[in-house]
Amino acid sequence: MKMKLLLALFLTCTAVIAQDFNDMLEKISQSPDSLAKKAVIDSFMQKYQVLPLTSTNECIFIFRGNAQRIIVTGDHTQWSQRGDTMQRIAGTDLHYVKKNFPSDARIDYKFINGTNWILDPKNPLTCPGGFGPNSELRMPGYPEQPELIGNTDIPRGTIVDTTFRSNALNNSRAIKVYVPPGYSQAQQYPLILFHDGIDYVNLAKAPAIIDRLIFMNRIRPIIAVFVPAVNRTPEYAGNSIVQYENFISGEIMNWVDTRFSTIRNPEYRAVAGASNGGNIALYCALKSPQVFGKVAAQSSNVIGSIMTGYDVYPPLPITVYADIGNYDIPQLIPLVKQFKQVMEKRGYIHRYKELNEGHSWGNWRAQLNEFLEFFFPHMPSSVKSVETKPLITDLSHVLDSMKIRINFRLNIPVRGMTILLMDMNGKILSESLLSSREPGDLQEELLTRTQISSGAYFLQFRSEQTMFTYPLTVK
Repeated sequence: MKMKLLLALFLTCTAVIAQDFNDMLEKISQSPDSLAKKAVIDSFMQKYQVLPLTSTNECIFIFRGNAQRIIVTGDHTQWSQRGDTMQRIAGTDLHYVKKNFPSDARIDYKFINGTNWILDPKNPLTCPGGFGPNSELRMPGYPEQPELIGNTDIPRGTIVDTTFRSNALNNSRAIKVYVPPGYSQAQQYPLILFHDGIDYVNLAKAPAIIDRLIFMNRIRPIIAVFVPAVNRTPEYAGNSIVQYENFISGEIMNWVDTRFSTIRNPEYRAVAGASNGGNIALYCALKSPQVFGKVAAQSSNVIGSIMTGYDVYPPLPITVYADIGNYDIPQLIPLVKQFKQVMEKRGYIHRYKELNEGHSWGNWRAQLNEFLEFFFPHMPSSVKSVETKPLITDLSHVLDSMKIRINFRLNIPVRGMTILLMDMNGKILSESLLSSREPGDLQEELLTRTQISSGAYFLQFRSEQTMFTYPLTVK
């Protein structure tokens, strides 16, 4: 009942706003001269000092000032200079245009006045972008996000700055590493690595959002590594992609593991990026699933070889988050939707979102909590003793022709899981049902159809709800 009353009140308020604007237009049309028209506009602008005006699905952009023509452009017009031209009311300095949007839409926009691109002077909401701040439209149904609200009274993590020299790429770059409040070398932490890392720090405000999610008990404490590009297109989607992946999965991760207290199991390690940064994130997980067991791709480019690489059965031992905006770059939308179909067809553990937003840091910032909570959910106090260790430790093996015997310590009870031995391409070499087991030292035998040669393999424990993957090296 309470929700119905609130909805009714909301619909009434938005209808009043739209009617007030239409009433103003009617009064202006009936005003005898410019002074009378100005008085009508002054009265309206005094009542509505914050713009644009929004109702359930309608937005009214308004500009007041001496200008020949005002254009609204933004995510919804793909930032075209043609944009949406405002109508100027004859005999006044008031310009407006009405646009329809989904009730939960959020877009970045600007006004074009002559050759100047300006913020909406009556809109206090702004959002950082790659070319400076933009005005931000939030439609009435846009969800509240408390994790985006700044709060200086909560514990804050620490940023460690360093310059890293890459042998694989023969260049250097500044890297930032976030460690959570209360960080201790006595505890091991999950990890996420962000491509376009400095933008995730400055534009997406990732460290502050991580602080708040930890404080709100929505994620467990994590380490975050922020790596910027030096030659972005070649490194993320071009002829340096192989060397860049070697740099990330090899050089950077080896240094991080040596310098910080990390959980080295890929199940607790993620890689993330947006646009072409999403492309390279997918590539890093594809090529090194023994390093990264989770990947987040926001508004991602997905080049053909990466699409094909994920289109295998059984699925690779990777958990995937992907999203795309309905006001995103048009070429990216079908690629991401096709990638979603691959994830569904091949049975990946994944989360996919389509959003009424654009290709912007405002969008990507607002979705950080989605994949952070998906990858690193908060651990209740009753099971916090498990946080410092993965599902399995002390893993060893003995190879005997077409049989491999694995010895390990199980740290938490499992029921009805399957053990899979897979090669680096995800091909299943052995499959065995693991019945209910309590924590302790265990031994299992896996039979294979062919003799196991030396090389790198994956040992995966899988159920309908969970998947744990461990690298296994046969010498």
